[in-house]
Amino acid sequence: PIVIPQTAPGAGNPFTRAYSPALSNTDISLSTFLTFLDTLNVCFAQTPPLQVLDLAGGIVGMVPHHIPALVGSSLQATAKIANAVTSKTRVAGLLKTANEEIFAPQGLKVEILDTEKLKQRLGIDANKPLLNDLEEKDMQVSVRDRRLQALSPHIAPLVFDVPVQARQTNAIDRLSAQQLQRQMAKAEE
Repeated sequence: PIVIPQTAPGAGNPFTRAYSPALSNTDISLSTFLTFLDTLNVCFAQTPPLQVLDLAGGIVGMVPHHIPALVGSSLQATAKIANAVTSKTRVAGLLKTANEEIFAPQGLKVEILDTEKLKQRLGIDANKPLLNDLEEKDMQVSVRDRRLQALSPHIAPLVFDVPVQARQTNAIDRLSAQQLQRQMAKAEE
């Protein structure tokens, strides 16, 4: 299997831009795969209008009175729920389309798994930690790379030296992509 890690742990974080040479045996080109990953990351990103609503709720909630605090909390909760629903719907639609049009014709399937389900799928003992204790020689190795090293007997290798992300055509998606680039840069620090 090909496993693409997130840039940082946690729901909603973008996936690392990478490509597996194992895909070169299929009709899935580097460009096609990266376009899929970039689109997936945009689907996961908070939409800018909902970010603004969340921010506005936070500002209103700072007013030292219980009514604005309640209104602010309500705005923030609404924005977070709407964002989760929007993201889940967009991701589900993308995965369905990508599987039908890109992956299934090659005998492949793309899905998103949490660490526990991934370990189960790969036949790794659920009680065994994915990462061993940190040793001095590992201090300069990122968590992502340590996880990939631990999984390496079970997964296809990845190449991280890939072309830069193509510019999104939709204005909202461009804003989301910019936010994702900031998140990715922060995760690499």
